[in-house]
Amino acid sequence: MFSLACDVGTASLRVAVFEISIDNDDSNDLDDRKNHRYHFNSKPIASSIESIPIYHKNENNYEQKTDDIWRAFCNACKNCFNQLQQSLGDANRSLLLLSSNSFPIKTIGFTGTCSLVIVDDHNDNNAEDDLERTFMDECDIIMWMDHRANKEAEIIDQTRDSVLEQFGGKCSPEFSLAKLFWMFRNQNERFKSAKAFMELPDWLCYRCSNYFGVPERFPRSHCSLVCKWGYDGEHSLWRANLFDSLGMNLDQLESKIGKNVQKPGSFIGFLSITAANEIGFVSEANHSIADTIILSSSLIDAHAGALSMLAFYRNTMKFFDYENILSMIAGTSTCQLILNKNRIKTQGVWGPYFEAILPQYYLREAGQTSTGKLIEQLIRLYHNDPNEIENIENVIIDLNQSLGNRKCHRTKLIINPTFYGNRSPKANSSLKGAVYGLTLQSPPLLDLYLAILESIAYENKLIIEELEQQNTEKISKILVSGGLTKNTIFLQTTADVLGRPLLFYEIDDADHTLIGASLLSLGAYYHRNLSNKSMSDFIKNQSNLTEILDRIKIDKIKTKIFEPNLLQQDYHRRKYLSYRKLLDCCLEMEKILSDI
Repeated sequence: MFSLACDVGTASLRVAVFEISIDNDDSNDLDDRKNHRYHFNSKPIASSIESIPIYHKNENNYEQKTDDIWRAFCNACKNCFNQLQQSLGDANRSLLLLSSNSFPIKTIGFTGTCSLVIVDDHNDNNAEDDLERTFMDECDIIMWMDHRANKEAEIIDQTRDSVLEQFGGKCSPEFSLAKLFWMFRNQNERFKSAKAFMELPDWLCYRCSNYFGVPERFPRSHCSLVCKWGYDGEHSLWRANLFDSLGMNLDQLESKIGKNVQKPGSFIGFLSITAANEIGFVSEANHSIADTIILSSSLIDAHAGALSMLAFYRNTMKFFDYENILSMIAGTSTCQLILNKNRIKTQGVWGPYFEAILPQYYLREAGQTSTGKLIEQLIRLYHNDPNEIENIENVIIDLNQSLGNRKCHRTKLIINPTFYGNRSPKANSSLKGAVYGLTLQSPPLLDLYLAILESIAYENKLIIEELEQQNTEKISKILVSGGLTKNTIFLQTTADVLGRPLLFYEIDDADHTLIGASLLSLGAYYHRNLSNKSMSDFIKNQSNLTEILDRIKIDKIKTKIFEPNLLQQDYHRRKYLSYRKLLDCCLEMEKILSDI
């Protein structure tokens, strides 16, 4: 069978189709189905990428439109469908046109950024009059990196509600809870008229499902609500006191933010006939497939990446525990995720989130708001030739080649990389970046580039020190994925700074977030096929992704390890101390200048 996976990133949407073979798939015996083994091919049989516009209205506001995202998803699905037709060959191509039983795509899984979607009439039904068509021009997504809710996050902090314990002590303006409160205070009419509010990955599940048009019934993602909305995952409830203290009545709001909450990888329904038609899966011959393609409860993109890396690591180990493995997803921003069986709190680090990824495990999530974006921005700022800088990737390739040709290039430049605030462990969204070591002449671009990579690694080191300070055991492994893993100089610099090996899985034409979304859909397939339960029974008996990870075999795993260069130890020791002093200085200056 095939699984379709979708990942909505910051500026692009990707879809991939993965092949999964199942041992004894023809058996109708329940015990046989419970003991299925799954063989997962991590090389996608089809893939497509579509760009997504970002509407940047001012310094802190970043918005998108669900219309743009749905259009991108439909186009990407159609592209993958065409590729799938070609790859199947003439003999098997008829499978795509036959009955629902023969249609090879059986499951769909979604992951994406933790952006807030406002479900209005304009994105919940087709516009019928001129007034609605005018309203459709408005953005209906507040993006993850939007910081308009700084003040609202501070007000939430002042409540001292117990929800802050699962936020690392402070509410981030990036959380949907803060953005929801911002809408309540600043766009109250739209807040009151909205049908629902949901996380972007949830919205795609909703848009594809038979719940479309009745959002109050749609099953929300446990991962999104626990991590970004303040939902109490341990007791499976919303905290009425928090909403009441903010002036938002939970009794009136709950149907809009989710009463039905599902664990990651749970079966939540089938692809609707409307969505199947829009994404190109329906023809006259296979119009019934919409009743059979399974939809899974979603994960946030970084969490899906961590799920995939843990699945890969699980496949390489005979005896295994998911505790104390750091999954680092490095891209536009960077997330560091770690699972523990005990409820461990780290100030300035998000979590502990109960069962945000796997059952019976708490998740802590640290992060760096700007990493890949920072590298590009500082190169653009200091580059001498504005014409050459149009292709930033080629500039980075040239810089990496120059560094690779030098055995031990060093620089005295020190950078504090908090140009868009510090997510962890200082939890200060107002913090600004700094560069020490400038003279009257512009620094060599090679020195600046190396200093940027080092600064990201130094901040990473600080995060790991804070995570380990609360642990009874040290972090045992560091797994890394994401767009920045294409940059081997970045990986080697990080290994040198941390003084620890980085474990990287080489995967062709895909990445771990897409694979994680596919694994979610496999979880829903397994969950759905355990019995012939009614939909209400599935709501009560949710998926257990650990069972899937235990039963899956990932083919052809290629592992690469970046070992630290011991000759760089003293150099990075001194530069890390300098970075810490620069960070402390920036924190102090931010206090002095805060009211200007």
